[in-house]
Amino acid sequence: MSRIAIAEEQTVTRHAIRLLLEAAGHEVVAEADNGLDALQQLRDLQPALLILELSLPRLGGLELIQRAKAHGLPAKLLVLTAQHSEYFAARCMEAGAHGFISKHEDLADMGKALDAVLHGHSYFPSHVLGTTQGDKHSLALKALSARELAVLQLLCTGMSNVAIGEQLALSDKTVSTYKIRLKDKLHATSQLELIDIARRHGLVDGNEAEAPLPSANLAELQLLQSMIDALPHAVHVRDTEGRMLACNAYYLEQQQVSLEQVLGKCINQTPELQDDDADLVHSSLMEAISAAVPYSRDVLVRLQGKQHVLRHWGKPHHDSNGQLLGMIFGSVDITDRDEQVLALRVDAEQGKVRMQARDQLLGHLTAELGEPLRGLVAMLDLGLTSPGKQQEALQVARAHADKLLALLNGLQQAGQLAGGHYEVVNEPLDLREVLAALVTQFQPQAQSNELNIALDVHTARHPAVWADPQALQQVLAALFGYGLQRLPNGQLMVRLAANGRGLGLVEVQVEVLALPAAEGALAAVASPAVELELALARKLVERLDGSLEVLVDEGGKTHLKLGLMLTQAELGGVV
Repeated sequence: MSRIAIAEEQTVTRHAIRLLLEAAGHEVVAEADNGLDALQQLRDLQPALLILELSLPRLGGLELIQRAKAHGLPAKLLVLTAQHSEYFAARCMEAGAHGFISKHEDLADMGKALDAVLHGHSYFPSHVLGTTQGDKHSLALKALSARELAVLQLLCTGMSNVAIGEQLALSDKTVSTYKIRLKDKLHATSQLELIDIARRHGLVDGNEAEAPLPSANLAELQLLQSMIDALPHAVHVRDTEGRMLACNAYYLEQQQVSLEQVLGKCINQTPELQDDDADLVHSSLMEAISAAVPYSRDVLVRLQGKQHVLRHWGKPHHDSNGQLLGMIFGSVDITDRDEQVLALRVDAEQGKVRMQARDQLLGHLTAELGEPLRGLVAMLDLGLTSPGKQQEALQVARAHADKLLALLNGLQQAGQLAGGHYEVVNEPLDLREVLAALVTQFQPQAQSNELNIALDVHTARHPAVWADPQALQQVLAALFGYGLQRLPNGQLMVRLAANGRGLGLVEVQVEVLALPAAEGALAAVASPAVELELALARKLVERLDGSLEVLVDEGGKTHLKLGLMLTQAELGGVV
């Protein structure tokens, strides 16, 4: 009997295959739940046969076959897969497999296939093999690499770029590059069209991207439908996988879609949004479903070619037994609310904030001006009374004078900001480079205090913007300095998000988190100088029409959040 290895992600299926093989007298020498481990086992153990599934994480089945052949590994390769289309049987034969069995067929066929393959024959049933000749899409699909084909299959299941990257051990940027290649090779204009091409050519089941709805109680679902139909604004219900369970007529009208286009699908599988926006919204909805807590927030969206402000909300949906079925989402268009009342409220709140900021700024200035002035006087007195120490006293006095001058410059800048005389001079710049330079600048200070600064820019989709570099660097430096002083130990995490919002605008969010090493550790008190820098940063952010929040949670973490709406720029190929 033969030594056989198994490559199958599902534990239960691997166990079943093992039992069948051992019952037939074969020895199972290795099992793997991903393609990379399976390839290593082929090299190390040299089994006579490998039984593999095509849908394997980290390295897909087709690519595994190609690499095994390229390395000259002697093992026979028998594909046992849930993919039952004629297309995959042909691709497996071309890649170098010795046999192909569909899991949808009788498992008795596996015995026949094993016998044939182990005796040097191939096993590709005639009713499975077909032709891949035909239209331009068939020819283009045949020319796809194994990795491109794996990405296309996972896209058809509604997975996001990040999830596909985790499945195939790729970065989300690399997945985005594969999506662009697929659209170009298959002449598709959208992800929705890619899915349609794949479905028509048998790469996925006809309902792969249209998964069945969960077995929620039908009566409860019908009651829920009648309730949302009675609401006078857009409402939709999604299951725990993000698929549409129900929606009302207002939602269909708002999104300009039909019920057939959205029912049973995730939002990144429908024509409601563009591909990149659809992936972001899908990820946001999945985060809300996973958190399973009610929320409400205002969002800016583009509907029927116009910008609208929506009050978006979500509420967990449970069945009568308390089991989470998904989330109910709704949105109310508040674009046409009473602008005059809103303006009065905003003016009143801004007036309070301005008064508080002015009082705080004056307090910081008083404290900071006193120290260098007293030091300057003390050094002058020392120089006058102790001739031998005049040089040293003058050097210290100069340092105090420099500090005093910096404070006066800050006061002058505050006056310019208060009087509306600060001139914003915008230039094209890359936000990632600005933050990287600041990390380099502040890293020595952090390391001297046994701290670390980490920078995360992977969600910056549009990092090239028009901005005032001096003002932006001053604001960000104030956030870095404040965060480091508040941190007795641990790590300073800096995150950048820059996403397009249409009309050439980029919504920029910079979050600086001071994360203490121990949960609940008390944050250190920032010095008056750092508080002053933060107060000036607030004024600058106001001048830039942005927002700046400083929060300290119960766990001792300090959150500094900067929000700006900037104009998109083109900079050395970066947009």
